[in-house]
Amino acid sequence: MRDRLRRTVERHPLLWVALVAAAGVLTGDGKITPGLLCGAALLALLAYTGLRRFTLAALLVAVAAGGLHGWRKSRQDADAARLERIRSAEITARLLSEPRSSLRGWSAVAEVMEGGHVGQIWLQAEGRVPACGEVLQMKGRYEPLPLRRNPGTFDVFPWLYRQGICACFEALEIPRQVAAPSGFHLLENRARNAFRHAVTDGLDPEGRQAAVIRAMVLGDNPDNDQELIGAYRNSGTLHAFSVSGMHVAMVGLIGWFVLKLFGMPRRGAVVVILVGMLAYAWVTGMKPPAVRSVVMAGALLGAFLVRRRPDLLNALGFALLAAVLTNGHLIFQAGVQLSFGVVWAIGIGAALAAPAFAWIERREPYLPRQLYGPGREAWLRSREKTAAALAASTAASVGSVPLTLWHFGFLAPISILASPLIGMPILVLMALALLAVVCSPFPAASQAVNRANGYVADSCTALAGFFARIPGGNFSLPLDRPGNDFLIIYDPGYGGGAALIHEQGQTVLIDTGSRAAFQRIVGPSMRRLAVLPDSIALSHPDGGHIGGAVDAALGPYPIRQVLIPVNKARSSVFREVLKTTEAKHIPTTLGGCRGALSDCRGLVARGPPRAGPGRHEHGGR
Repeated sequence: MRDRLRRTVERHPLLWVALVAAAGVLTGDGKITPGLLCGAALLALLAYTGLRRFTLAALLVAVAAGGLHGWRKSRQDADAARLERIRSAEITARLLSEPRSSLRGWSAVAEVMEGGHVGQIWLQAEGRVPACGEVLQMKGRYEPLPLRRNPGTFDVFPWLYRQGICACFEALEIPRQVAAPSGFHLLENRARNAFRHAVTDGLDPEGRQAAVIRAMVLGDNPDNDQELIGAYRNSGTLHAFSVSGMHVAMVGLIGWFVLKLFGMPRRGAVVVILVGMLAYAWVTGMKPPAVRSVVMAGALLGAFLVRRRPDLLNALGFALLAAVLTNGHLIFQAGVQLSFGVVWAIGIGAALAAPAFAWIERREPYLPRQLYGPGREAWLRSREKTAAALAASTAASVGSVPLTLWHFGFLAPISILASPLIGMPILVLMALALLAVVCSPFPAASQAVNRANGYVADSCTALAGFFARIPGGNFSLPLDRPGNDFLIIYDPGYGGGAALIHEQGQTVLIDTGSRAAFQRIVGPSMRRLAVLPDSIALSHPDGGHIGGAVDAALGPYPIRQVLIPVNKARSSVFREVLKTTEAKHIPTTLGGCRGALSDCRGLVARGPPRAGPGRHEHGGR
């Protein structure tokens, strides 16, 4: 037992050091009991192996990682306390991230510049959307990091805090540009815009094909197409919509195939592939999962340069060690935990799952492989790759179960089949997208490639939809429910309104908020609460109250009836709702004078309506 553990430590030394360092970060973050317990247990195992110097080195790294994180955290908390006392101010700030649209204007991470470093803030403003790297001046007020105001919604506070942000700043005037982005930022912005245009040139920019390509290649989330997102989520393949390790690995695989085709030596190809991976991560915004994947790829492929055997778990340890030393907040983020957890599960579990798929790669019992013809050899290799992909997918799916249930309350067992099968068309999509970028100086050729890629995107969506519809392929556990029967009145902000009543296993939406509020507040809340509304009651034809009804009718909800306040209205949003319900053959019922809650309880109590498709019934008195 001792010798086996010693061999494991010697084979994956960086993983063990990184785990001990992560325990040190837990302690430095204030979680003293779990941090000390985990650290002590890991150090005891290392001491048991007899590797005393290695154990001492791991302890010193853990102390350094915990001390660095504790120092950074104390500075962040001090900045937050000081800015909370300042409140109103006129600031000059440099944008550190690409601005994202919000319910009102735009928001971005910014660094305050007032005679020196003050701290990172979450800047919220209106007006022209600036570029990353711009220096802006504005008046406004500091606010503490926002607390969650609606049950089941995304908790913004820990998300912002774990990015090192100490406060929010709400601009009370249109920001004024003080300085343009630096030359490097301008180059970065131009490269990203050119890349974004190149991969969808020739396609309808508002169409689903372009949305899927942008999501898979650039990580742009198609928030306005909930039906599309639902198909990928329910099939367990939503990770395809973010620039992650899978995408970076695909870029490396495509580069390796091309360089091998041109006969480049292995060591030279490794350098070119690493540069290509880094360029892809840069042009897609240096998203943390992509950066972590480039670091891991550097550790894996770098082994070839020094003529060492590459090891996945050691590369994982290198990436984790870099994360805890540079930014200890990372290990508290759900995405980081899932990313490292899935790679760890593949490294540990793929070999354990391989015997379950050995039948796929079974060879001819009485025919030596040397006598295989080209066709038989190609068929065997494809079966071997399929078995390896299924083993890795099974390990990843099983390994991600605890974290997925803990953070999201969602599980998709069908992803064991869906992930490897949809991976091949995604690889083709990535290859065609990169080819379109290469052909971008020739617009006709680039557009032809993108049109072909549009069909590949459709095949990916069709596969995701097929697996999403398989009974029992996914299920949700209710999180944050206030009880068995409950009424929630949402606070969507900015003049809207929405509520949800769940009683005796049935759910009714009372108004839906605006379209943006439904996509960002009401819809995510219902997913976390694990409720599926079958009826919608609209109180009055105002866009802030009914805008989300279109997404609710088109989304993955079994809407069977809609209670409407009037038959006709000037509101274009209300007319769109009626048009959508008619197209989806959802009956609408005209509400009466009994009151909204009475009508809603009537919707819960009675069964499916008898009215034909698109027909209006008159209810109430």
